[in-house]
Amino acid sequence: MSLNAVLSNAYSGVNTNQAALRITSNNVANANTEGYARQEAGISARVAGGRGAGVSIEEITRVVDEFLEAAEGDAISAAEEASIVRSYHDRIQSLIGRPDSDTSLTARLDATMASLSTVTLDASDSLRRQSLISDLESFLSEINRLSTDIDGLRVEASNQMSEQVAIANQKLEQIARLNPQIAKSQLGQGESGALVDQRDRAIRELSEIIDVRVTKTGNGAVQISTADGVTLLDDRRRLLTYSSPGAADSFTEFDRITIQRVNPLTGALEPGTRVIDDSLGGGKLQGLVNVRDKELPDISATLGELARVFADQINALHNENASVPAPSALVGRATGLIGSDLANMTGEMDVAIVDAGGTLVTKVNLNFDTGLVNPTMTDVINAINAGLGASGVASLAADGSLSISASGIGDGVVVASDDANPAMRAGRSFAHFFGLNDLVVAQQPTHFDTGFDGTDAHNFTVGQSIDFEVRGPDGRTLRNESVSVVGTTFDDILSELNNPIGLGGYYTFSLDPNGALQAQPVTGFGEISLITSNDTTARLSSNQSFSELFGLRKGTKASHADGLRVRDSIQVDPEFLSLGKFDRNANAGERALTVGDSRGAAELSDMQLSQFSFDAAGGLQPLNTTISQYAAYVVGNAAIMAETASAQETDTRALQTSVSERRQDVSGVNIDEELAQMVVFQNAYNASARLISTVRQMFDELLSVV
Repeated sequence: MSLNAVLSNAYSGVNTNQAALRITSNNVANANTEGYARQEAGISARVAGGRGAGVSIEEITRVVDEFLEAAEGDAISAAEEASIVRSYHDRIQSLIGRPDSDTSLTARLDATMASLSTVTLDASDSLRRQSLISDLESFLSEINRLSTDIDGLRVEASNQMSEQVAIANQKLEQIARLNPQIAKSQLGQGESGALVDQRDRAIRELSEIIDVRVTKTGNGAVQISTADGVTLLDDRRRLLTYSSPGAADSFTEFDRITIQRVNPLTGALEPGTRVIDDSLGGGKLQGLVNVRDKELPDISATLGELARVFADQINALHNENASVPAPSALVGRATGLIGSDLANMTGEMDVAIVDAGGTLVTKVNLNFDTGLVNPTMTDVINAINAGLGASGVASLAADGSLSISASGIGDGVVVASDDANPAMRAGRSFAHFFGLNDLVVAQQPTHFDTGFDGTDAHNFTVGQSIDFEVRGPDGRTLRNESVSVVGTTFDDILSELNNPIGLGGYYTFSLDPNGALQAQPVTGFGEISLITSNDTTARLSSNQSFSELFGLRKGTKASHADGLRVRDSIQVDPEFLSLGKFDRNANAGERALTVGDSRGAAELSDMQLSQFSFDAAGGLQPLNTTISQYAAYVVGNAAIMAETASAQETDTRALQTSVSERRQDVSGVNIDEELAQMVVFQNAYNASARLISTVRQMFDELLSVV
């Protein structure tokens, strides 16, 4: 071998081992760098003319296990999703408070129930009455506060979604920028390890937000998609968009996350958007969507169901009792009824006018079984006015609220049903159905038992429409359907709703005996949900929409916990608490109401021991139990949800740690191994350098001889 060949081999050894030492030093320097994948030099012998021609580095490779890389991304997404859900449940627990606290929801309910019992001891004691009102208002305020705070947490989750969407867009832009750089580097046989590390770190950070799938292309670039295949990045970048509202209530329909392609030349968004809320798969965004649309609304729904039954039942009793003095006017809630609607009532009742001392001035008896048979609401109003004469007047407002007022100064109004055959509509007494003497006033009706029959005139304008959305248990939209008002009766609308090529393919609609709209999922669909996304209907003069009339708006169940308060007139004057009974046997000029009568108070007190029917709400199934026990279920259910979320986070974090450790075992830097490699490369470098020195000396000897 010539000296030139020896020198060339030695130079290749110096250069190769110098490069290998540089790679080793880079590995050692990044031993503690998060996400760094160690590099290895692919050293191979050079051959020229069939003879050895030294050594060279063919390629520098990153040591990674692609399966573990993908598994770690999945584990990160699951852990971040669970962490978000757990953090919000922790905050819910702090809002609800400890069950043994004097200010907790259950403690305030217990105080109210105790006051109901105390007032029966002396119904004429104003201090006992005031204490009952104070405890009742405190309990209602606590329900309102919790409902408002939960709505606030939903807004906060929504705001966090905006932040995470912005971060996701930054990571996608970074990956899109690195892709061509890596492709160019690999095409030119350059080192791309540092660039790939940056890209992998960006993908890992993106996995914290969305559960993504990474597909490598042939030129070194990658494509990004969601877990179920929605493309986030290929040869074109996509932009995620989300707008968060400044405030929300139970009925707020939050925007959904959409995605659009970005024009690579102009940077403008191209036409065509796609909703991806149901395609996130995991990550912080999925956790926030779950919190905003599932976890928090479920808790709100159980709270709303507690509020609904409590208000409905205490109002049912209060409407059947009377106060001394009786109020000068009874004004009910908006029912949506109009004068031409059939009353659909049965039973018997009295409408009476009494003076300030409880002496009967006059009364009118209404018997819907034998006297007023199948009357309209106008007929009922006319019968009351005819019977009361100049002593009082009844009217039905445009929104369907009934009012009865006394004409004489100091006189009051009492509505009393027959004990054996009470006047009823939709399973509720006349006064209760119209809310004439409610103790608790709510923003939303406590029931949607309309009292309508299928053959009743619907009184909506033909051609008006309701837009429905059917969603699956995972929140995916299964169908959007617009149903138009047809015909003249509610049966006509039900037929349109039950159209098998429309909503009838998912639900069976009917009116139950009390006039409540029932929507039963068709067998095989499981836990689907139905909401109205838009409703243009308006029921003649009442202006009440179909969705409002039957409680179809999303968030209706939770809304029962909003705006609860004790009736204003009773807050001002506790004497208007209806704790006595009207004597239906009294004649004009005789005492019909007695100060200190506690028979009504006893009925209110007995409410705490009575069992009531609670509908399914949130995570609670239909129950038949006491109000206090249901309140305990509400608090307990929230605690169980928090415990489940905490356990889920613990499990997913453990899995993430395990997968990350396995990935680190493959890709991480082992200092001992690197030091051993360094010694090998250093010795090889020194040997090659000695060869160069020796050849130089030999050249010097030859030159000196010449």
